[in-house]
This record gives sequence, structure tokens and C-alpha cells, in this order.
Amino acid sequence: MEFSFKIHKFTNRPKPSDSRNIVIFPIFSEFGSETISVVYCIPKLMRERYQGKYSIVVGWYGREFFYRHLVDEFWELDEKHQELREYCKAFHHESPQLRKLEKDLSKIGKISDSNEMGIISVFPSLQKCFDESCGGEIELDNRNQICKKCHKVWPEPGFFNEVKKSKEELATWLPKPSEQKNKYAQKFIKDNSIGITARNRKCYGRNLSSIFYERLIYLLEDLGYNPIWLGEKATTLPCPFSRIVDFSRMEESRDLELTLALVSQLKFTIQFWTASSRLAALVNTPYLLVESHDQVIGRGQEGVRLELLTKGNKKIIFSHYMTALERQDEFIKLIKSGILEMQNGNWQDIIGLVEDKQYVQMLLWENLKRLGRIN
Repeated sequence: MEFSFKIHKFTNRPKPSDSRNIVIFPIFSEFGSETISVVYCIPKLMRERYQGKYSIVVGWYGREFFYRHLVDEFWELDEKHQELREYCKAFHHESPQLRKLEKDLSKIGKISDSNEMGIISVFPSLQKCFDESCGGEIELDNRNQICKKCHKVWPEPGFFNEVKKSKEELATWLPKPSEQKNKYAQKFIKDNSIGITARNRKCYGRNLSSIFYERLIYLLEDLGYNPIWLGEKATTLPCPFSRIVDFSRMEESRDLELTLALVSQLKFTIQFWTASSRLAALVNTPYLLVESHDQVIGRGQEGVRLELLTKGNKKIIFSHYMTALERQDEFIKLIKSGILEMQNGNWQDIIGLVEDKQYVQMLLWENLKRLGRIN
């Protein structure tokens, strides 16, 4: 596969002739993990490991606004390569074509790959040596974790280990959309406008049908809201009604700064089993998210990512995808209850269509303590 790019140059710095003075960040990840890279990983790496290096991000179509304030250049993959996003799994990908591209890019500069991003994010805080044959005690020295027994050096604990502190001290937030973009976005806004993102990815499944979204739109309109359809065309279900503004199919949706300007002026957004909530999270717009409890407060890391990236209010409804599919009448009522609670200023999470509500409540309580939101 031959890749084509649009190169965005953000600074006046000349590109070094010596590849050792260039660092390249290939950001071929899912949207939720990409936002962690933007707000936390790249700024941290540029401060601590690659300070002074000429920096290039190579990434997905339409992401230029994410990187203007961070790096020297952004190499934007052509839109025709969007189908490769189906190979994304969190920070990493499973695409042979993208692996070949990364190998080719390594001739231009040092590659900071998904493994490096993952380590600085999630590497655990150790009590004992990671080498099971050793088991010695660990001490911290200049951010590294060092075994007192075998003296092996392990990476510093990832910033996921201290969510509250990381959010306060490490976050490099996106610049606000310009006044020009905010003004242009108003052409799509009506009274009580809210955003819907309808996930339509092959990866992981968890896509709801057009019929469900028809019911959702009727519910929202009955409650006095004017929905706007959001998302990227490649990963978003088409809007089922022509009366609804389908921003996802418009040429303007390719402008991420304009999209964020639009989302910043909505009452809230609503989404199901998807990381599109990041759009609202980054611009301080409230959002309602339906997600699996296992992903948010169980074995998954989505709860930590949400906490690290959310600037405003959020409400989560914990529900199993298959149960919601099978009991859609109850599911719609649950969504209505969540919206009515939001209207009344109640942002507590809802334990919805799950098998064991007491177990989920216990997980939720433990998660709130881990995040430092309760003592």
C-alpha cells in the first residue's frame, strides 16, 4: 500500500538533517487513546525524553487541530486510508501496512511508538521486583523503580496510577477553538441543541440499530431538545431522519476545531459504548455515556481515561450491550431517567441493565476512592 499525506508545518524551525535530532510519533490509535496521547503522553515525552528534538506526528485524517500547539509538523494520512482505523486497539494497532509505514518512518527519525506511550501511561507502581525469580523490594530513584536486590531498573509508575495528581499537574489541554470557528458553528445550533454520536465500527461490535436511534430522537424531541448528528463519516451510522442536522456527513465535519466549537455550544452529548464522549469532555460540555461497568470500573481502563480527560460534568449509565438490545423498552426509559436527572443537576452514575447491581455498586464505590473523588 502506498501512503499519501498532507503535511502541516506549525513552526518556523528548520528540520534537522541528522535523523537523531528528529522524533516521530505515529498516532495510529483509537480516538479515546489518541486524546490521552494529545493531553498527556506527547507533552510528557517532549518535556522529559525528547526535549529540543524536532517533532513530527503522523496520524489520522482530520486530526490537525490536536497537534498545532504540540509539535513542529503533522503528517495527515489521506482520507482514503480511514478503513485502517478498524485495526486500532487502544494505543496500538494490528495493521501490517501501518507497521511497514512505521518502519519506513524510522529512517527519518526516532520512533516513539505505542509501547512507549503505554508504558508511561499504565506501567504499575511496584512493591516487588517484576522479575519473579528475584522478588526484591523496590525503591524510587529519579522517577525510576529500582530493585534493591538485583538492581534492575524498571520504568517509573505510569500516570494512570495517580489520576488526581496527574490531572492537576501533567495535563496540557487543547487551545480553545477560535472565535471565528465558534461563530461559524452557531449556524448549526438551535434552542436546546444536543449532540448524538451513533457508533458504527466493526471492531468490538456494540453498534445500535437505526430503529433504536429513531426512538432516541423521538424521546429527545419530546423532551424539548434539538438533536445534531455528530461523528466521523467512516465510523458513524447515518442519521435516520432528514429533519435532523447530520453534521457527520457534511464537509465541515472534517474540521476538528469547528467540531469542537460546535460541541462546546451544545447542552450535552449522548453516546453508547464509544469514546466519542471525548469531544464533549475536552470542551467542558456535559455528556451522558452508556458503557459496560467492566470497561469503566472493572478490568478496563476507560474509567481512568474518562477521569483524566473530562473537564465538566458527566453521567454514566452502566448497562450490558446485549441486555440493552434485548430489553430496549426498559433501555429507553433508563436513558430518559438519566436525562431528567441531568436536568435536575444530578450527575451520579446509574447502575442500569446489569446482572448484579450490588456487585457493580461495590466496584463503583472502590473506583471513586481510587480516583480520589471520595475518601
